[in-house]
Amino acid sequence: MKALKIATISICSLLTFAFDDKFEDFAEMDACVECVMVQEQNQNMNSSGGGYPGMGMGIGGSFTNYGVNLKMPDKKAIASAFAKNQLQYHISHSANDTVDLESYFASVDPKNELSRSEREKLVTEIISNSTAPYYEYNVETNTGFYKVNPAIERLIRSAQASGYIVDNESYKDLELAKAYITFEGDVDGLISYLKENYKGAKLAKAANQYPRYMGMDANGNLSDDYYKLLKLSLESGGLDDTKVMELIRQEILSRSLGGKPSPISDLISKHIDVAESYRNGLGDNLACEFAKGIYLNTNHMKETISSTYPAMATSSNLFGSYEQQAIMEDLKSSAIFNNMNNLLHYQALGGSIDTVCADGMYPRDYLEVAHREGLLDNFAKEELIILGLVQDDCYKDVSRLELAKLCDAASIAYILERQTRRNLQMSERTENSNVKHNYIEGRNGCSISVLDNIVRKGGKTVDREVEVLLNSDEVILRTKSMEKLKASINSLYGDQ
Repeated sequence: MKALKIATISICSLLTFAFDDKFEDFAEMDACVECVMVQEQNQNMNSSGGGYPGMGMGIGGSFTNYGVNLKMPDKKAIASAFAKNQLQYHISHSANDTVDLESYFASVDPKNELSRSEREKLVTEIISNSTAPYYEYNVETNTGFYKVNPAIERLIRSAQASGYIVDNESYKDLELAKAYITFEGDVDGLISYLKENYKGAKLAKAANQYPRYMGMDANGNLSDDYYKLLKLSLESGGLDDTKVMELIRQEILSRSLGGKPSPISDLISKHIDVAESYRNGLGDNLACEFAKGIYLNTNHMKETISSTYPAMATSSNLFGSYEQQAIMEDLKSSAIFNNMNNLLHYQALGGSIDTVCADGMYPRDYLEVAHREGLLDNFAKEELIILGLVQDDCYKDVSRLELAKLCDAASIAYILERQTRRNLQMSERTENSNVKHNYIEGRNGCSISVLDNIVRKGGKTVDREVEVLLNSDEVILRTKSMEKLKASINSLYGDQ
């Protein structure tokens, strides 16, 4: 659990908003202003879910980090990103009470790529991004405390002094920053305040950013207050998919490190469709990321690279010593273990691995290569069955009556009821769709598959068929009526 605490603390630290301090000299950046845009693109790509810290420890954690979009934006976008980057730094480090914004923009945007209204909008955005609690630490006394970020008030004063018109929401953002401090230690009071003053996306953002700063108890564990705020953020209906992906990844990571499902795991699972529709820089979703993280460590992958890029094959001999090879093997084992663990927990949240990757392959295709090479031998048979890599043939040529005796009726009934309910909840998020939800789970030697086809038109479910299989081949139920489905379960297992 200590590792879990450390990893969780790292997550919160990495997600904490901080002003960039990359560029202090305007003149030095003048010749390389595009670098800021490349930095922004990488940050945006990673914030959408890819390359998340800890998700792929070892070799082949994720393909996402290679998916950099190198298409250069237009001059206005470059100027905006550069000006924003620099203003964030200088407004937080200025020794003056205010900053002359006219002189500032003349320095960073000498060609006037940005209009006055665009500059005012940029200032407003930075104010909005400064509401999170600011931690001030005193090295001499070895103490610290949270307070309102001084940059937010300084920037508002600077805007007023420079004649810049900022959105009225900026003053409400300042009130929010003060409320975080006022309600420190009183999460219920903070929640009441947020509900009274914000709705939708604004409420989601306000509730989502605060627990990252105040969500730890004295022992370094995530507190109940932390999950209360995240629950409010998810239930607000305004949390964007990027933030939902962060919560999904955090849930998977904490479970992979030995943690129990969080208090909001059921709520997170209702949003698992976000992870299924998410695509990283290479066009892969979460299941493909994890599966490819395993595949990267296969001999098949090495041979493919060697035949395609002979020069890379030669460079792989750099790790020639016994000690170096041992380190690489440890990293390889770690990557396989972590990505498999992540994939299993992703599926446990309701995520499907029956989804096509950017290259036309499926996650199971990559897993099968690793399985054939013996890289998954340390995983339990039940786990391999869940992923569809192993078929348990002990029930071959066994009658339906004997199947009913061998399989745990309670487990089948529970899985069926739970999964069909989740499938319906997920489908209700779309107006029109025709989706076949596939789910497989192994319990007590039985592999149970639920195939649920739901058709929606105009926001209503117009057709639905549920099919249940044991061990991927024996169809025991198929019906379009949920009432008949329940009756069939009772009839088949009622005497058990």
